[in-house]
Amino acid sequence: MRAGLCVAWLTGAGATLAAAATVTHAVVSPAPEAGVAQAVVLGVPVLACAVAGLVIVTRAPGNRTGGLLLVSACAAALYAAAWHVGGHGVASAPEAPITAWAALWVHSGWPTFYAGLVGLAFLFPDGRLASPRWRPVAAVVALAFGGFLVLALFDPRPFYAPFDGLANPLPVADVAEVLTVGEFVLLAPLLVAIAAVVARYRGSSGLARAQLRWFALASVLMPVTFVTCLVEFLATGAVAEATILAASLTQVGIVTAVTVAVLRYRLYDIDVLINRTVVYAVLTGLLAAVYVSIALVVGVAVGTGSSWTTAAATLAVAVAFRPLRGRVQRVVDRRFDRDRSERLRHAEHFLGEVRGGRAEPEQVGRVLAEAVGDDSVELYFWMPDGEVFADAAGVEHEQLPDDGRERTPVRSGAQQLAMVLHARSDRPALLRAVLETLGLAVEIARLRVEVRRQLARVRDSRARIVAATYAERRRIERNLHDGAQQRLVSVGLTLRHVQHRLSPTDDASVLLDGVVADVGAAIDELRELARGLGPAALDRGLAAALADLGARAPLPVHVDAAVERLPGDVEAAAYFLASEAVTNVVKHAHATAVSLSAGRENGCLRVVVADDGVGGAGLRAGSGLAGLADRVDALGGRLEIDSTPGAGTRVSAVLPCG
Repeated sequence: MRAGLCVAWLTGAGATLAAAATVTHAVVSPAPEAGVAQAVVLGVPVLACAVAGLVIVTRAPGNRTGGLLLVSACAAALYAAAWHVGGHGVASAPEAPITAWAALWVHSGWPTFYAGLVGLAFLFPDGRLASPRWRPVAAVVALAFGGFLVLALFDPRPFYAPFDGLANPLPVADVAEVLTVGEFVLLAPLLVAIAAVVARYRGSSGLARAQLRWFALASVLMPVTFVTCLVEFLATGAVAEATILAASLTQVGIVTAVTVAVLRYRLYDIDVLINRTVVYAVLTGLLAAVYVSIALVVGVAVGTGSSWTTAAATLAVAVAFRPLRGRVQRVVDRRFDRDRSERLRHAEHFLGEVRGGRAEPEQVGRVLAEAVGDDSVELYFWMPDGEVFADAAGVEHEQLPDDGRERTPVRSGAQQLAMVLHARSDRPALLRAVLETLGLAVEIARLRVEVRRQLARVRDSRARIVAATYAERRRIERNLHDGAQQRLVSVGLTLRHVQHRLSPTDDASVLLDGVVADVGAAIDELRELARGLGPAALDRGLAAALADLGARAPLPVHVDAAVERLPGDVEAAAYFLASEAVTNVVKHAHATAVSLSAGRENGCLRVVVADDGVGGAGLRAGSGLAGLADRVDALGGRLEIDSTPGAGTRVSAVLPCG
């Protein structure tokens, strides 16, 4: 193991030093055919392969991918050195043998660049073939590259610029036609390499599949670069700067993808990158087709060279871009990652239901859990007024559960909307995409929860005020009964006692009769006032109090109130509601009979007062019924009034029993 590591470090260091020496010599002694830019462009893949290979060999010593990258670094360093030596020799010493040999390698050794990449495709990510059945395929591919390289060394065709003035130092053979065909045939191993990646991807899962996504995206560059370079060579007869740059960028891109995948750094964001790459590649092709079609049609109509041709084609592309992109995105989503597409579609469907008023925004937490496939998901809304989190029911949580789940904030710009608690996910991009889709629903739900909390505070405040009012009524009632009323009774008894001491014919005795009568009247008034503040019959329950109310009414009242004891504020509210309703009947309804009922219904108390009067009552500002509605609403209940003119009035109140 130690010897292998030493060899790897020596190989990587040697390739890097060779590339560095090439660049340094290009800087110190530049030549037109071997400039600094070319040396740097050819040296960058060497450095990338060497560093990536050393990192993988060190971090994953059992993975053959690192060794293959080091071999590729040596091949790239040799090619870079050959290019520089040959180009410099053309300018300074064209007759030197080393110049011809360097030119020969530049002319014939380019397949080694693709051979290394194809080898990565067969061995990635674990350094082994996907299965034994791929061994003959790999052998055939290796023979194809090796055979082409051997034949290319004896190529009778002249070297391409800038080496076209040099002769092949090896004996040439009549293989020109074979090599011409072989340059096109070499595209097959590149396609086979992609097929190997696809086959391995289909048979993999978990980490291996995530790693292959990186390489799959980068491996598409191989046939694209090969075709581009071949077309440019056939068109220009030389290896131009664009070819060198494209080949170098392809190698750097693939090496970067391999390194990122093997080291498992931010593996899973590749889904979005691949998705977007495919979408915009297809979109670019379609828009180009639209542009060319419009240009041809308009060109035929108005003539070529007209500015109307360009304008019409550009306008058509601009108009088609957005709808075409949406359609392509949906197709790619379904083909590329159907599971992700279905999950996002589920979120979009819910958002549409919310917009149409067919779903409650507070269900967004459940929809989020379904969309990401995580039953542990919980959504807590941020309440800025109290600087606390609240759940969909409005229950405040000063501290969120600390149970090891990850936390992902939901924001709208700089404003925090909510916090998502979820299990550790291997698809963070999916969570972000779902949250982005459901962002509007989260914001609406948060606002609704905040409004409900504020309304609950108002109701609680009004209920406390009502309860305090009832308590104050009872206190005043007790004070009147136990204080002033008792004193007046005592005064009346004392006056009677004094009167008995006087002669019945005495004027003072007659005067005392009048005083005692006034005291009695004052006692009756105080007793009636106390009864209005809070009926003493409520001490025996609501049923007794309503029965007493019906008995004291100046018109027949049928009472049906067989209810058990209820909270004091509920009983008081029900009594005063019935009392005021009966009073309104007596004063305004011209009724001949009244029915009064009270009973439990679905956990609430329902009080109904109905009469056979003139009807036509309503909730007018300042009326007695408006006061009843305010009192019922303060306790979280509701008041219903049915008062058709000529058909009497029915007042129904529902009060929560707590």
